Amino acid sequence: MQHHHRPHHRYRHRHRWLRHHRLHRHQNNRLHQRDQHGVADVLAAYAIRPATIDRAEAWRRADSWFNREADPAPVGIAEFPDGFAAWRVTRDADETAQLAVIDRRCGMLTLWPPLPLDTLAGGYRTYRQSR
Repeated sequence: MQHHHRPHHRYRHRHRWLRHHRLHRHQNNRLHQRDQHGVADVLAAYAIRPATIDRAEAWRRADSWFNREADPAPVGIAEFPDGFAAWRVTRDADETAQLAVIDRRCGMLTLWPPLPLDTLAGGYRTYRQSR
């Protein structure tokens, strides 16, 4: 009587699991993508937006921008309704220094000439409405 060699039960089960996993991996990725698109559609439908930028985050972004290449220097920041104005604080009162405006809604940083805060806020509001 001849015995047929059969894989051990444990190995047969593993082989079946691997085959099942490989066959269904592609389908699962498609389902996962559909789920992500569904969540994005729901968020868009209810106009859910990310949290607004706070003063600390605006300062971090401005500090990163102003101190990216030059010697580190303190960064000043002022708040207005649509965002934050930031500038590099130096010993020289340089009137030609740029201001950075960090948008409160999206965190985008734009550069502006030195202006009084009220003038800057009005100019930025007009700029933002034109985008």
